[in-house]
Amino acid sequence: MGDKEIRVHTDKNGKDHIDVYSNDPKEDHTSIHININTDTGKGNIVDITD
Repeated sequence: MGDKEIRVHTDKNGKDHIDVYSNDPKEDHTSIHININTDTGKGNIVDITD
């Protein structure tokens, strides 16, 4: 299993996101993008690419 990359950031609208990449996102990769509500602790997957 290769290295994974996880990025956590807040967008310009104040929404929090978690991005999980199968490897360096500058190269060919698969990814899952999650929006998270830090007030409620709930999140939803918004995009899966392969």
